[in-house]
Amino acid sequence: MSKSLLKELLQRKVFRGIGIYVLVAWIIMQAAEIVLPAFNLPEWTLRFIIIGLVLGLPVVAVFAWLFDVTPEGIKRDSEIDRSAQSTDSAGRIVDFAIIGVLLIAVVYFGWHYFVGKPVITEAAAREPSIAVLPFVNMSGDKENDYFSDGVSEELLNALARVDGLKVAGRTSSFFFKGKDQDLRIIGEQLGVATVLEGSVRKANDRVRVTAQLVNAVDGFHLWSDTFDYELNDVFQVQDEIAQAVVRALKGKLLGEDVLATTSVKTTSSQCYASYLQGRDQLHRRRKETIVRSEALFKEAIEADPNYAPAWVGLAESYMLQHINHDLLSFEEAEGKAEEAIQRALALDDNSSEAYAALGLIRMQAERQEEAEAAFSRSLALNPNYPEALHWYALLDKNRGQIDRAYEKLSRSLELDPLHPVARANLGAIFIARGEHDKARRFFERSISLEPDYAPNYVVLAGIESFGPMCRPAQSLAIIDQAIAISPETVEFRQYKVAVLLEMDDVEAARKEVAELLATSPGHPLSTL
Repeated sequence: MSKSLLKELLQRKVFRGIGIYVLVAWIIMQAAEIVLPAFNLPEWTLRFIIIGLVLGLPVVAVFAWLFDVTPEGIKRDSEIDRSAQSTDSAGRIVDFAIIGVLLIAVVYFGWHYFVGKPVITEAAAREPSIAVLPFVNMSGDKENDYFSDGVSEELLNALARVDGLKVAGRTSSFFFKGKDQDLRIIGEQLGVATVLEGSVRKANDRVRVTAQLVNAVDGFHLWSDTFDYELNDVFQVQDEIAQAVVRALKGKLLGEDVLATTSVKTTSSQCYASYLQGRDQLHRRRKETIVRSEALFKEAIEADPNYAPAWVGLAESYMLQHINHDLLSFEEAEGKAEEAIQRALALDDNSSEAYAALGLIRMQAERQEEAEAAFSRSLALNPNYPEALHWYALLDKNRGQIDRAYEKLSRSLELDPLHPVARANLGAIFIARGEHDKARRFFERSISLEPDYAPNYVVLAGIESFGPMCRPAQSLAIIDQAIAISPETVEFRQYKVAVLLEMDDVEAARKEVAELLATSPGHPLSTL
């Protein structure tokens, strides 16, 4: 830019006009990002606002070149005697400051929209990938949640059976239920290139489902459609919707004609609603939610004893009550889980989920060869079942095969990246490999993703207290956070006692034991 042109631009106050316009435009965009989601307006609304503001910029620049605001009002620049105007050094400073701000703004927005956009993982870039978010129930009746969740579940199951398509696991997808999150951020967190979202509106004997596929890199829509059905058979409608969406997505995702096979169905809406609620409670992995899942799976079985997935969920609930919280003895958990899983396999011998649960039962019984055979069968039926990979990795870890465990857990988390237990176990693998700094960063990230999952705090406390850094004071503060989240978990208080003894604070340890015994009389720590 020549000095004469720069001087002319400054004299005509073009930079000042552009600067004011950019500031106002930025305020409008920030307000739009906050206000638009509250009215459930589509994402393209914000894009149109941004495009309109960008197109307005050259108009403002031309206006600033041709006109000026004077004490006498707006005048053409040709009507103003510039020679009569005094040189305003303060005004010049303002103009140069605005130029600097504009340069910073260009760099910021360029970085934000081109360099700093959410990055899809290398795995997602190599293969077609999708996350199915829970469809929103627009019926105005909370009781219809089972139907909208069922549509999402059926879509997820149908897409998971499409060869060559990576589908984010249910735990991670349903993590975003009821959360107003940018789809690009969701795509980044789940490691997928596309996100499927939608809504369900059920009224009397009709249902309308709207689905849309969004590019997780730039947030642009790739496809959308609306499906209307007579609601004669709830489950047939869910299946038909799933197949219709899969057919519609075939060209967008794979470029070929593919049709997913269907999964085992139930004709009972009560069974399906209870099953979905049971799965939701089980995936949370809290003591109270695992206990609640048992009752929900039993409700599902009572409504339809021939629905195999409910028997699988019940078997998992029994085992996790023992493994995670010691609510059942191993003998009791194994006996009940074995009976449930055999019922499931008798009903559906091609259930990947049933064989994975069988592998978990065999692994806990230390029948390692049988556990490996069950996990292998599960993955042969569905190579992308995250829980099978997760539990199989634990079998490898128990055998001391740390690298094999790492590979399986890494793949499991590619498919279901927000699974809290799988993340905790991968962090434990880092510790087993002596990568304590990596483990610390990993658990800090896990806590930021799910701050209410107490076991992450416990493992992080262990890294601080018993790792190379040996910082028991920091460990104590972290374990207190776990206790605040789950005060009824005895194991956390036991761990706190161990840390206090590591710090040679016997009196504080005795006090902690006294509080523990007040809620758990006869606990072995009474001998301290």
